Amino acid sequence: MTLVLGIRCTDGVIIGSDSAMTFGPNAQLPTIEQKNREKISVVDGRVVVAGTGYIGCSQRFIDRVRGLWQEKQLQSVDPIEMGRRISRAVIDDFISTKVQPGGFGALVAVPRGQSAELIEFALQDLQPEVKTDANWYASMGSGQTVLDPLLGFARAVFWGDQPPNSTDGLFVATLILKLAIQMSPTGVAGPIQMAVLQPARKGQLAARLLTRDEIVEHEASVDSAIDYFRGYKAMMGGGDETAEEAPAAPASP
Repeated sequence: MTLVLGIRCTDGVIIGSDSAMTFGPNAQLPTIEQKNREKISVVDGRVVVAGTGYIGCSQRFIDRVRGLWQEKQLQSVDPIEMGRRISRAVIDDFISTKVQPGGFGALVAVPRGQSAELIEFALQDLQPEVKTDANWYASMGSGQTVLDPLLGFARAVFWGDQPPNSTDGLFVATLILKLAIQMSPTGVAGPIQMAVLQPARKGQLAARLLTRDEIVEHEASVDSAIDYFRGYKAMMGGGDETAEEAPAAPASP
């Protein structure tokens, strides 16, 4: 079971997840849960992949994306064709061993020139959807029913009708994953994992996993924001008469 979140920003792409892994004969009958599984992969320092579903399918999906990238099948085409090529290659691979549809879905962040693209491959049938300035985020996994309302809240409160920059995106992604991990009934757990596809040397887009220290820094900013929200009732006179003044608004990380 999984939480997977992707945000296409004005200057890159963010993909985050939880760290839980469940064992069992099928998804409906989990037996044990293990934590700290790496759910996000970086391919050749340029592409980010995160999936939900069977681990074996995830391994094969990453292998096919790596093959297409190294064969330069994704570098010079538009994002719709990128999605088509990945979907075709993975479905053909799955058909070769009679994998039934519905067992795996994924988010992929891939560079196209100076643009960072986010493509969703649906859990039902691996059909691709390219994220755009009108629809720039996606969630997947067993915790999607928790993630989606939080994403709707983020759009209404933080983003409006425009994608965020990476700084705002990382803050909101951390906030959403932290709350979703706390609220999900079962099968998900921290720590938060995060990867970015952003400009690096000479403006070239590069993919990397955030370090644990970087994620802790973002979590500290989120905790400060939550403390600020908790103190807001004192500003409205709705708190205890002895309540302290509301804390100052947190600074951006």
